[in-house]
Amino acid sequence: MVEYKVADRLGYVAMESIRMEANGLESSSMYYVDKLISGEILPVGAYVDKNLIGGAYVSPSLSSLYIDSIFVKKEYQNRGYAKGLLQYIFDNKQLFEEYFNTEFDFSRLEPGSNDMVEFYKNIGYSGPNEMNIMKRRI
Repeated sequence: MVEYKVADRLGYVAMESIRMEANGLESSSMYYVDKLISGEILPVGAYVDKNLIGGAYVSPSLSSLYIDSIFVKKEYQNRGYAKGLLQYIFDNKQLFEEYFNTEFDFSRLEPGSNDMVEFYKNIGYSGPNEMNIMKRRI
């Protein structure tokens, strides 16, 4: 059974480890850790049988609900979990508006590759623009 929810502070280290592994990184900078601790980024987790298998980092940027990063453990990729994370974010827009004290009409993100451009287009994003940013009305 899969569950999507905002992650609590105790899950930050595990979430950052999964992001690093999913992106093939060996060490983490403190960039996301600092933003998670300060509350500038709100993390959303994907849990299978209560085990964290992926996540997304959300922030208010570019006058939108910005998806800073979305990631899923390698062994769980291509099963719809990234799409589920995004759908959770869209369905719970009000939660993010209350947390960031901002109204959002759009979601924006930067695709990591050409394959991801097609993935995002298939779920309603347009672009990317000249700055490699994709946008979707929410």
